[in-house]
Amino acid sequence: MKLIHSTDAQMNTLEGLAAALLMIFAILFVSKSAAITMPQSGQFINSQLQLYGHDALIMLDQEDSNSSSQLKKYIAGWDGIEAGAQIPVSPSLEELDNNLSKIMPDNVLYNVDLLYAYDGCVIEKPVIYHGIPPDNSIIVFQLVTLYDEYSNMSSDIEIHKNNTIPDTDHDESLLYNIVQVRCTLWYT
Repeated sequence: MKLIHSTDAQMNTLEGLAAALLMIFAILFVSKSAAITMPQSGQFINSQLQLYGHDALIMLDQEDSNSSSQLKKYIAGWDGIEAGAQIPVSPSLEELDNNLSKIMPDNVLYNVDLLYAYDGCVIEKPVIYHGIPPDNSIIVFQLVTLYDEYSNMSSDIEIHKNNTIPDTDHDESLLYNIVQVRCTLWYT
């Protein structure tokens, strides 16, 4: 009978129960508010590679009020030398390759191709080569519009004399050509 009427024992029990409930609610609150995501498949890896490629090409294609995009300057200044296993990058595109390698993480390799239309055909020219991409590689691209050098849209960009990208409309308009800069990315 004395245990039932003891207020100290009842108070200690209630305090212990309240402390336990408080700790349980705190743990539940923290675990529900923390965003814990684990990649379930290769989709996370693919989307990460895609983001790297898009971000790099967009960064290089940014224009400001004083100058054209760097990407447009690289494409217009290309000397027409194609890349391959023996020639990984043309001297005219070494700066593009250096900028891409600075932007990309160390464990990502890439190849860059230029695609453009001429006389109803799509012509593809490899310009930066870092190896044979595996089957799980990702392809991203950026469109670059080149204008004739006399156009006010050209922004003082001159097409390199050895550049193999032709004038699509044969001087009928100020448009020179539209080039797709295609970047193939993969993890090493």
